[in-house]
Amino acid sequence: MTPGELRPAAALAAMPVASALENQAAMSEFSTRLRLATTIGTFVGTAIGLVVGGITGCIMGLPLLGVGCIPAAIAGAGIGGILGTIAAGGPVLVLSAVELIDTLNAPDGASKWAQNSSLKPAN
Repeated sequence: MTPGELRPAAALAAMPVASALENQAAMSEFSTRLRLATTIGTFVGTAIGLVVGGITGCIMGLPLLGVGCIPAAIAGAGIGGILGTIAAGGPVLVLSAVELIDTLNAPDGASKWAQNSSLKPAN
C-alpha cells in the first residue's frame, strides 16, 4: 500500500448480544423500578411539602390570623412533590439504567435474567 492509497474497510457483522427474553425481562424490571420510585417519591414529597408548607404558612401568617396556611400548604405540596420525584426517582433511574445497559450488552446467557430465558412465551 502506498501513501495516500485508500482501501475499503472490513465489513462489520452484527452479532446477537443477549437473548430477546433476557432483554425483555431487564426492560420490564427497569420500568417497574422507575415507576415505583417516582410514585412513592411523589407521594412522600407531596405529603411532607404539604405539612411543611402549611406550618410555615401558618407561622408566617399568624399576624394576619393564619391567612397563609392554605396557600402555603398548596405551594409546599407542589414543591415537595417535584423534589420527592427527583430525590427518589433520580438515583433509581441511574442505577436501573446501568443494570439495563449491562444486560443489553451481556452475552446470551450471561445476565442475571439468564435463568428465566429458558421460559418461552405462552402465545
